[in-house]
Amino acid sequence: MNIQSIERRKNPRAYVLALTIITLSPNEGSTISGWIRNISLDGAGVKAKEPLSFSGVLKKGEEIQFRTQEDYFEFQGRGRITWTSPRGDMVGIKFSQLGQRSKEELEELLRLFPSFSVRIH
Repeated sequence: MNIQSIERRKNPRAYVLALTIITLSPNEGSTISGWIRNISLDGAGVKAKEPLSFSGVLKKGEEIQFRTQEDYFEFQGRGRITWTSPRGDMVGIKFSQLGQRSKEELEELLRLFPSFSVRIH
């Protein structure tokens, strides 16, 4: 088993594909597009829309805002970058603030999409 595939989250992830816009801290106002690839109640893994577009822009620990651009999944909030991939094409976001509607949308989405979890016994 690849040690990187071991689930460390308390909530399982679900595979999804949803276009999202990430806005850097409110002072900077820059935006970056990416695709949510997996999501849980706690956070999401996001792949850059353009290759390497996160590289050098988003850094671990950075506060961000995000919102989806999909009709089927309206979701927005704030979070913190928890990891970046070595190639710079993916980031992990830990949610720090979600509105009530976004929480409800996320819970509904997680009920509809298959989830996965790899645990050590």
